[in-house]
Amino acid sequence: MPYSILPSVVSALQQNLDNYRARFNAAPAAPPPPPPGYVPPRIEEIYDALKITEEVLAAPHANTLMITHSQTDFCFDFILDLFPRPTVVSRVYVSAAQVPPLLDTLKRTLQRLTQPPPPQEPPSQSLAR
Repeated sequence: MPYSILPSVVSALQQNLDNYRARFNAAPAAPPPPPPGYVPPRIEEIYDALKITEEVLAAPHANTLMITHSQTDFCFDFILDLFPRPTVVSRVYVSAAQVPPLLDTLKRTLQRLTQPPPPQEPPSQSLAR
């Protein structure tokens, strides 16, 4: 996903989550906390353990995202919107309980991308005599 569309995705997901809360009069149930002493794996370990199929490696292109939801799931339809007819190229279901953490992660990522980098101190120059 290009960084330029991340604000639109965050906004659409936030709007869907707000609609979910209004429609069902409740927030999605939070996922259970990890057990005491649980140490999450490093991101490198997670990616190393993932099996990626050939179909996913040759991922289809999508230029539109449509988000819908039911009481239990959010559905992300990735659409290739070309003439004469748009086509859903990938559909991903996420449990409603996982959407708030996903949205928080996307918001943090967007915030990091839009913050200016911290100023760097000029290198100190030693005066040798």
